[in-house]
Amino acid sequence: PLPVIPHSFASAEAIAHVANERFVKSVPYNRQEKEWKWLGLSVSRRTMSNWIMAVSELYLEPVVLKMREHLLKEELCHCDETPIQVLREEGRKNTSKSWMWVYSSAAVSRKPIRIFQYAPGRGSWI
Repeated sequence: PLPVIPHSFASAEAIAHVANERFVKSVPYNRQEKEWKWLGLSVSRRTMSNWIMAVSELYLEPVVLKMREHLLKEELCHCDETPIQVLREEGRKNTSKSWMWVYSSAAVSRKPIRIFQYAPGRGSWI
C-alpha cells in the first residue's frame, strides 16, 4: 500500500500505535521513544510528533471542517475559551497568553459535536 504520509516509512499501524499510546494511554513521546529503542528501532519523539501532526492535517482536518459545517447549522451552539501558556512557541515569549477553544452543539442536538481548537490569539474561527 501507499504510505500514509507521503515520503515516510511510517505504516498506518505504527502511526495508530503512537497515537493510541499518546492520546488514549497518555504515554508521552519521550517514553515511547525509549520503548521503540528497547525494541531495537530508532524513532525519535520529534518524528512521532511529526507523524501525528501530518496525519492530523492530511486526514483529520477535513473531518473537523465537515463537523464545523454541521455545527453552524445547529440552532444552538456553545463556545468556551480557556487561556493557556505555551512554552517555546516560535516567535512568542513564554509569558504570552494563548487560547484553547471548545465549540459544542447543545445537549439536545441529534448530532453531538465537540471541536477543540488552539489559537495564539482571540481571533475568530467560526
